[in-house]
Amino acid sequence: MAQYHVAVVLDTGAATAMRLTDAESVAKRLLTRFADAGLETARVSGADDRSVILVRLPDAEAARVAEAYGATAPIDAAALQRRAAASGTYFGGDASLGKTRGERGSCRRLLGSIFGFGGGKGARNPYAFLHAPYKAALAPLLASDALEDPLRVALAWRAAGAAAAVDQDESAPWAGLPSLVARGDAVAAFPLHDEGRRAALAVLAKDGVHTVWSRSYGRFAERDLARYFGSSVAFYFCWLSHYASWLRYLAAAGLALVGIVACAPAGAVVAFARLGAAAFMAVWCALLCRSWHAREGRLALRWGTLAAAKLRGVRPRATRAAFRGAAGALDPVTGRADRPYFPASVRARRRFVSRIRLAFDVLIALLNVVFWKAVHVRLRSAGLPGVIATVGNAVAVFFLNARAMDTATRRADAENHALDADYDSAIFEYVLAFRVINSYAQIFYVAFVQRALEGGCGHRDCFAAVGHTAVVFFAVQLTLGNFLELGPATRAAAAAAAAAPSGDAAATAARQYALAESPDVDTLDDYLELTIQFGYCVLFFVAAPVAPFLALLSNVLEAKVDLLKRVAKRRPVPTLDATTIQSYTSACLALGAAAVLTNAALLLYVAPGGRDVLNSQPRAVAIVLASMVAVARFAYAGRGKLPGDVELQLQRNEYVLSADAKLLSPVERAAPGRGEP
Repeated sequence: MAQYHVAVVLDTGAATAMRLTDAESVAKRLLTRFADAGLETARVSGADDRSVILVRLPDAEAARVAEAYGATAPIDAAALQRRAAASGTYFGGDASLGKTRGERGSCRRLLGSIFGFGGGKGARNPYAFLHAPYKAALAPLLASDALEDPLRVALAWRAAGAAAAVDQDESAPWAGLPSLVARGDAVAAFPLHDEGRRAALAVLAKDGVHTVWSRSYGRFAERDLARYFGSSVAFYFCWLSHYASWLRYLAAAGLALVGIVACAPAGAVVAFARLGAAAFMAVWCALLCRSWHAREGRLALRWGTLAAAKLRGVRPRATRAAFRGAAGALDPVTGRADRPYFPASVRARRRFVSRIRLAFDVLIALLNVVFWKAVHVRLRSAGLPGVIATVGNAVAVFFLNARAMDTATRRADAENHALDADYDSAIFEYVLAFRVINSYAQIFYVAFVQRALEGGCGHRDCFAAVGHTAVVFFAVQLTLGNFLELGPATRAAAAAAAAAPSGDAAATAARQYALAESPDVDTLDDYLELTIQFGYCVLFFVAAPVAPFLALLSNVLEAKVDLLKRVAKRRPVPTLDATTIQSYTSACLALGAAAVLTNAALLLYVAPGGRDVLNSQPRAVAIVLASMVAVARFAYAGRGKLPGDVELQLQRNEYVLSADAKLLSPVERAAPGRGEP
């Protein structure tokens, strides 16, 4: 069976909801447009009055569409090096970029990844990770996997969407095949899984061959997952691997602190151990985020997204399929109604309503704290353990956090954003603000409010109560989250691994249509989950030093569950242009900066003996706190800067494509849209 890339499911037994009269009319128009664009199609009949149109993009057509889209393809490093040797052209600069991994010390690699000098883990071969405009004339230089997924799927999706640009009303722009679903003309439109590769991924995820912090898992994420799901999903798994790798050091420091507190006599020794642990945590936060900024730049270089952005410059971003223009609204730029426009003033009013809803949700979260505090008092007065109320509060927090995503999605839909980036940003800001307050409110109350209002924290000191509450909350969040995700994902992925690839196109499409949808907010929710986990690890580290160890164990399971979820659902539309996840890492940086303050406050004003240390050694305490603030500022100063080897490689990329280099023919150097293939 030929490998089809996109499936459009139509309901031939019912009238469509929008302008077109019936699904048969939609099918005829789609098939005509696909044929006019030179796309290979097949129409198959499914069960329950379902008609499926399958789309396949030939290789030659893929090159043409990719050129128009502005995509890039990797240049074969060996072929380029042979040309350079034949012409006497060699790259100069940092000679260490050409060395292998074993020729450089691990300490130097670590420092290089953090501070951006040398090769680090990036482009060691000066001829590697160079990309050129995607043209058929570049075939001798292209890597063998240049036409593999997700490039082919993404291009087929965009080509099919452009070819199917049927008549549209004034309020809804055509945004590719998702527009068919948004308009009600199709039941579903989605890229098809490669059944063989999907089964292989399901087996790999189920068996858990790689440990999430291992180098092999990082390579698996940046190569196999990027090739199959696209850069956006691959960025998440690479961040998860990087975060887990660094979390090992914080977990070790936390367990060491637990041992010191258990073995050392109370007093100055414990106080200074906690102060040192807080300083280590601040440095860890800074170096984690700084090293990730270097790595994500090298990943974007490897995947070609940096080169593509540089080659195509600033290109208009695609409109969301669900975007609707206001009836009769004139675009203030053109003064015409030739494209849908939604007034910014109307969106601003709706965003104000969203903020009111967020304030209401935050009030519910705070009332949840009050309610469970009252339950705690009643339980203690009845002689029952107060931990029952703490666990109940943590469970309520978990379900309130889950509900926030649905609320944020509805509010972002109401705000009617024109771009996917703005839509995702609105959801992220809403959910992050709510979850931060909801997740940590009870712990902050125990740390800084309970003693003032209630005169104490029960039979224990408030510092121990903070650690107990934080560990209970964190453990409940991890247990419930993984339990509710692992079971369904494992069963669905097991079915995917057991299903043998079928030669029947209709059966393949029907089987994948039966899978659950894979919305873009899945990845966003995963990022938010890791961000809240990060906060539990650092905000109360001195009081709950065991939290990073629990997070490390959870991330081993998280890597498995998140991959199982994706192979158990329909294949998401691959993305090719993600170059950074700075919005998510910025949230972690903000939590890290807040952790400097919260840990200092816990040590000096909540922990037993903290004020004694402050009074006896004020200079030492001031130096440690100033150092913590300095490393936080160091981390923020590194945001958005590419490593030196990445900048050098981008300059080499530009040089290779220039006429001065004489390494490519004039046709091969031509910008997208120029010259003949």
